[in-house]
Amino acid sequence: MRIHRLEVEAFGPFASRQTVDFDELSAGGLFLLNGETGAGKTSVLDAICFALYGGLPGAREGTTRLRSDHAADGAAPEVVCEFSTGGRRFEVLRSPAWERPKSRGAGTTKQQAQSRLRELVRGAWEEKSTRNDEVSTEVTALLGLGKEQFTKVAMLPQGEFAAFLRAKDREREALLRRLFDTGTYASVESILHERLSAARAEAEEAERRRASAVGQLRADAADTLRRRVDAGAIETSEQSDTGADVAEATDEELPSMIARLLSAALAASDAETAAAEDRLAASRGAATALATRADDHRQLAEYLLRRGRHEEGAAAADSAARALGTHALAAAVEPSLAALRSAERAASEAGAREADARAAVGDSELAAGYLATAGAVAAARDLAADGVAVAAAALPQEEQAEELRRRLRGHLDEAAGLGEGIASDESRLAELRVGIPVLSEEIARHAGAAASLDVRRAERDAAAAGLDAVLRRDAHAPRLAEVEAAWVRAEKERLDAVQELARLGRLRLAQAAAALAIDLEDGEPCPVCGSAEHPHPAARPGADVVHEAAVEEAERVARAAEDRERAARDRRDGERGEGARLRALAGTVDEAGARIGLERADEALARALGSAERHRELVASEAASRLDAESLAERIAAARQRRAGLESAGAELEEQLRQREGTLTELRAGSATLAARLVELRAAEDRLRRLGEAGRELASAGSARESAGSALARALEERGFPDLAAQQDALLAPAVEEELRRTVAAREAEAVRLETLGAAPGVGRARRDIGAGTPGPDADELAAADAAREAADRDRDRVLQSRAVLDAYGRRFAAGRAALEELLEAQGPVLERYATVRSVAELVRGGGENLLNMTLSTYVLAARLESVAAAATERLHVMSNGRYAMVHDDTKRGNSKSGLGLQVIDAWTGRQRDTATLSGGESFMASLALALGLADVVQQESGGIDMETLFVDEGFGSLDEGALEMVMDALDGLLRSGRTVGVVSHVAEMKQRIPAQLRVHKARRGSRLEVVTEAVGIM
Repeated sequence: MRIHRLEVEAFGPFASRQTVDFDELSAGGLFLLNGETGAGKTSVLDAICFALYGGLPGAREGTTRLRSDHAADGAAPEVVCEFSTGGRRFEVLRSPAWERPKSRGAGTTKQQAQSRLRELVRGAWEEKSTRNDEVSTEVTALLGLGKEQFTKVAMLPQGEFAAFLRAKDREREALLRRLFDTGTYASVESILHERLSAARAEAEEAERRRASAVGQLRADAADTLRRRVDAGAIETSEQSDTGADVAEATDEELPSMIARLLSAALAASDAETAAAEDRLAASRGAATALATRADDHRQLAEYLLRRGRHEEGAAAADSAARALGTHALAAAVEPSLAALRSAERAASEAGAREADARAAVGDSELAAGYLATAGAVAAARDLAADGVAVAAAALPQEEQAEELRRRLRGHLDEAAGLGEGIASDESRLAELRVGIPVLSEEIARHAGAAASLDVRRAERDAAAAGLDAVLRRDAHAPRLAEVEAAWVRAEKERLDAVQELARLGRLRLAQAAAALAIDLEDGEPCPVCGSAEHPHPAARPGADVVHEAAVEEAERVARAAEDRERAARDRRDGERGEGARLRALAGTVDEAGARIGLERADEALARALGSAERHRELVASEAASRLDAESLAERIAAARQRRAGLESAGAELEEQLRQREGTLTELRAGSATLAARLVELRAAEDRLRRLGEAGRELASAGSARESAGSALARALEERGFPDLAAQQDALLAPAVEEELRRTVAAREAEAVRLETLGAAPGVGRARRDIGAGTPGPDADELAAADAAREAADRDRDRVLQSRAVLDAYGRRFAAGRAALEELLEAQGPVLERYATVRSVAELVRGGGENLLNMTLSTYVLAARLESVAAAATERLHVMSNGRYAMVHDDTKRGNSKSGLGLQVIDAWTGRQRDTATLSGGESFMASLALALGLADVVQQESGGIDMETLFVDEGFGSLDEGALEMVMDALDGLLRSGRTVGVVSHVAEMKQRIPAQLRVHKARRGSRLEVVTEAVGIM
C-alpha cells in the first residue's frame, strides 16, 4: 500500500485545510516529518489511521473529540487519504461526529460521522460505499490488515517497541496475539480438550462395563455354589474351599478358574447321574415284578366270582327270552291297526271339511244366491264363472278411466310446479340483476393490481439476479485469496532471488581488488595505477571467490522469479478485476439482505398473482352471471307457455273421464270399483268350487275306512290272536322291553367275557402259583417295593436338578465369558485412543512430553517471534556494525509456560545478554530493528501485503554519530526494497541528512503543514 495524498481540515491541531502530496514528498524514498514539540507530527499519523479505519491508533484509541478547537464554528472536520494497493487506486474520506451550529436559532446539534470510499476507474472516480462500517470493512479487505496490525506495520512507534523489547513473556504474548491470529490453534486446543473429555468418558464407560461383567461372573459363580450345596450336590466344606478360590482370584484369572471348576463339577455330576439311573432301574424292576404277581392273583379271584354269579341268573334269562318272542308277534299286527285308525281319521276330517265348505257358501250372499238359483253345486259354480268373465272383460275400461284420472292429476301437478319454478326463477333473476354491477365494481378494483403482474415479475427476477451476484461475489473471495497468496509467494521468491544477486554482486566487487592483487609481481606495473611498486596489495578474500558464472546463474534465477512474479501479479490483477466487477454487480448488500429483498419481491409477486387470479375469477363470475340471467329470462317465458298448454289439456281430459264413469257404474253393482266387484265374483266361484271338491273327498274316505277294517281282521287271525284285546295284552311296555333286552344281552356278553378271562395268561400263572403252593403278595410287600422305587426316583430327580443347575450356569458362564471377551476386545482400542488423545491434549496444553511447557498457540507465537527475531537481526546486525544479533529464547523460567523470551547475542563476548542490559542507543537500535522485523513478518502472515509507505516515529536522539550512520544505512536498505520511509524526528542532524521534509509549524490559530524538497518549500 502506498499513500499518495492526504488532506486534513478542522482535525486535531489543523484548523484550515492542509494538503500533502506524498508522491512529491517521497520521490527520493526517504523523507523527514519534523516540527516543534506539540506542533502535530503525530497528528499526521493519526489523520492517516483515522481516514483508513475510522479510529486513532494505540493509546489514543477511543478518543471522540477529534474536531480542531482552532477551526471556524461552521467548518466540518474532514480527512481525505488517497492511496493505492494491488494496482488499484482509492480515495477514502472521513468526517467524525461533531457539534455543528444549528441552522436556525442558537445552540448546536450533533452531526453524525460520515464516510465515503471511491475508486479511480478508467480516469473517473466511482463511489464504492458511504456507510461507516462498510468503508472500514472494505479498507481492511483491500489492505489485508486490521488497524492494530496496520499501526504496528506501517507506523512504528519506538516507545512501544522498547517496552516490548524489555517486557515479560506474558506481556509480550498479549501483543503477539493481537498481531498474529492464533484462533485456529486455540480452537485445536479446545477441540482436543473436548475430545479428551469424550475419550475419558468412553474409557470410563468401557471399564465400568468390563468390571460389571467380571462382577456378574463372580457373583453368579458364588450363587451357583450356594444352590448346589442347598441341593446336596456338594459338601459345605467343599463350597468354602471353592468359594475362597473364586473370591481371591484376580479379574484376569477368574474366567479360566471358573471354567476349570465347572468342568470338574460336570464330570462328577455325570458319574452321580449314572449311579442314580442304575438304582432307579433296579427298584423299578423289583416293584414291577411284584405288582405283576399281585395282578395275576387279582384276575383269578375276579374270574371265579363272576362265573358263580353267571350260573345263578340262568332261569330269569330264559323267562325274559320267551316274553320278548310273544311281544314280537303282537308288534307285527300293529301296522294294520295303525292303517285302520288313519282311515277313520281321514273320513272324519273329510266330513269336517265338507261341512266347512257348505257353511262358507252359506256365508256368501252372492254364492248362496247362485246355489239357490241353480239347485246343484256344479250348475251354481258355472253361473259364477259367467259373471267373472263379464266383469273381467270390462276391467280395461276402468283402467282407461284411471289413466285419464292420473293424466289429469299430472297436468294439474306440473302446472302447479311450473308456477313455483317461475316464482323462484324470477327471484333469482332479480338477484343477478343486482349482483352484476357489484361484480363490475370489484373487477375494476383488481384490474390495476393484475396489470402490475409483469412489473412484479421483473422486480422478482431482479432480486433473484441480485442474490446470485452476491453469492458469486462471496464465492469469489476464497479464489482471490488463493491467487493473492500465490502472488505473495512469487514476490517473496523474486525478492530472495534479487537479494541473492545483490549479495553475490557485492561480494564480487569486494573481491575484485583481491583478484587483481593475486596477479601482481614485483617490478611489473599495476594494471590499475601503473606503478611498479606494490606496497599494500589487497588481502585474499576470506570466503570462496565469486565467479562470473555464479553471478550469471543468480541473474537467470532472478529473471525467472521476476517472470513468475509478473505472471502471478497478472493473475492477481485479473482476479481483483473480476472481484471488483462482482462487487459492482452485487453492491454492498450482504447475502442476508439480498435474501430479504428476494423474499419481499416474492411476497409482492404473490400478492400480484393473487389479485390477478381474483380478477380472472371475478370476470368469469360476471360473464357467468350475465349468461345465467339470459338463461333464466328464457326459461321463465317457456315455463309460462307450458303452463297455459297444460291447463287447456286438463279440461279435455276431465270431459272424457265423465263419459267413461257412466258405463262403469252399472257394472260395479254397488262395489267401489269394477276390480273390487271382480274380486267378489271370483270369491263366490271359489267357495262353490271348494264345496264340490269336499263332497268328493268325503265319499272316497268312507271307502278307504272299510278296506282297512278287513285287513286288521286278517292280521289277527294269521298271528294266533283271537281278538284285538289279546294282541294288546301281549305287547310289552317300551321300558320293560328295553330292560328285558338288556338282561338277555348282558348275559350273552358276560359269557363271552368269562370265556376270555378264563383263557388270560395272568389267570393261568395264578393257577400255577396256587398249584405250587405260592400265595399272592400281600399289601406290606407291595408298599415296601413302591417306597424303594419312590426313594430311588427322588434321588434321581435330585441329581438331575443339580445337573440342570450346572447346565444352566454353564450356558450363562459361556455367554458371560464371550461378552467379557467382546468387552475386552472393544476396550482395547478405546483405551488406546484415550491414551493417544490424552497424550496429544497434554502436549498442546504444555504438559506431558512437552519439554518446553508451551501451549500450542504459544508455540505458534514462539515460531512467529523467532521469525521476527531473525528478521530483526538483519537490521540490528547492520545498525550495530555486526556486533548484535537478536534471538528467540524459549528457556523455561520456573513454572512458566510462555517461552516468548528475547535475548541479544554480543559478538564481542560470544554470550547471550538480556535486552535490559543494552544502553539507551543500543535499545533504540534493537527496538527499531524489532519493529521493522515485526512489520516484515506481519506483512507475510497477512497475505504478503506490500506496505510501500512506512513511518518510523522518534528515538533517534539517543544515538551517537556512528550509531546514527548505521541506522541510516539500515533505512537505506528499506529504500532499496522499494519502500518509502517517513522518519518522525526533531533531531537537527536528521534535518541535514534528509532533504525531503514534511514540516509541521504550530501557531495560535492552528498548525500548518509544509512540504520541503532540496531546501525549497512547497505548499
